[in-house]
Amino acid sequence: MKPTSFKGQNIILGKDQPEYLDLPALVCDDEATTVWSCWELDKADLEDLMKHRKIWIGQLTFGRLFTPQMVTTVMPLEVSVAAYKEREELESEHADNQA
Repeated sequence: MKPTSFKGQNIILGKDQPEYLDLPALVCDDEATTVWSCWELDKADLEDLMKHRKIWIGQLTFGRLFTPQMVTTVMPLEVSVAAYKEREELESEHADNQA
């Protein structure tokens, strides 16, 4: 399983930190500052998931409080909206360059 890029992402966490994988993410400007990332499963991950029907989640807290997490198999609304806005901006830039 590995983090993967996605439309709407606005930051890469862990960038230039060799001890971590780059983590493409969307940091939302909402009350909770929600952070979404997308993970791609390989064949072995899918086989394990089908066999055991479990997902394990670990979070490094470095001795601080554990923060709430959400796990989903569908694109969250915030990511969908960010991707739509990103596409609109690109289309607008393209139209401006054509004029």
